Amino acid sequence: MSNTHRHRAERHQREGYVLLLVLVAIVVSSVALTKLATTSARLAIDSIDQQDALQRKWGLTSCSHALLPHVGKMFDTRDERLGRTNTARPPALASGQIVLGQSLVTVVVADEDAKTNLNSLYHASDERVVATELRRILRPGVTRAIALRPVVASEQSEQRKVASNTDRDAEDSEDAEAEPPRAFYSWGDVLDIEQIHQTLGSDRDLPVITRSLTLWGRGKLNVARASDEAFLSTCRPIVQDGLAKRIIQRHREQALTGIKLIIEKEVTNPRDRERLLQTLGQSSSCFSIWAETETKRGRMRVFSVIEPDSEGIFNLATFSM
Repeated sequence: MSNTHRHRAERHQREGYVLLLVLVAIVVSSVALTKLATTSARLAIDSIDQQDALQRKWGLTSCSHALLPHVGKMFDTRDERLGRTNTARPPALASGQIVLGQSLVTVVVADEDAKTNLNSLYHASDERVVATELRRILRPGVTRAIALRPVVASEQSEQRKVASNTDRDAEDSEDAEAEPPRAFYSWGDVLDIEQIHQTLGSDRDLPVITRSLTLWGRGKLNVARASDEAFLSTCRPIVQDGLAKRIIQRHREQALTGIKLIIEKEVTNPRDRERLLQTLGQSSSCFSIWAETETKRGRMRVFSVIEPDSEGIFNLATFSM
């Protein structure tokens, strides 16, 4: 073969390699651009979904904050309309739906002072008593999720450590003035949320599970709206069941008679009487709202509660789920 023919063959071969490399580069670039476009589209969709979720979350929060200051008045108005007889005793919650933009929002408002307060119960007794009351109140399938994680020792436990020569009357007087620190700050301190997921498939039923329980408020039960169950749970650490049931019965039969007069008449032990007067009342100052809506990624819920502090200043807390 002549040198000319050899050079031509080598040149055609090199050109073939170059063409092949160009084709491979085009294919790789096309695949990369397709993946990049897909990723960009996915990121854009995720960004839109996140923006939508953020807007809905702010909508739920704003709705809750706008409604909460008026919940107490709403319950008072309803009580006056229904009356305070035993047969028409109003419940401690109400529900409804609100159209917010393009979202349908389900709301459940509640009187937290008409529920069993687990923080007050804990400080009036101990962790074991709280667990026992939870097993009484919660439905059977949920009791396996009880997982108490108090962040402080109970007030009663601390009192047992006091030396025997301490003046108990002075101690009780000081305890009446000082509000004990909160032991449970959220439902995660009381229930195993993962266990609820395993048992029920989700934690969507949390508002129903906790409808007769609370971790908020100053711990004074509003007997005008409280259920008999909440009444008994609150009184058990102080007096025996028989006396607690008698107080409930007297109050239900004599709805217009103040709970203070009934306690003073029925309870002979001065210390028990004083503790009951500190624990039972006929007014409320702590209210809550569950607000829930549907998003592209599932249900979104916001729980908000308004309550007074020791100085009477109202604080508003919000939890998102």
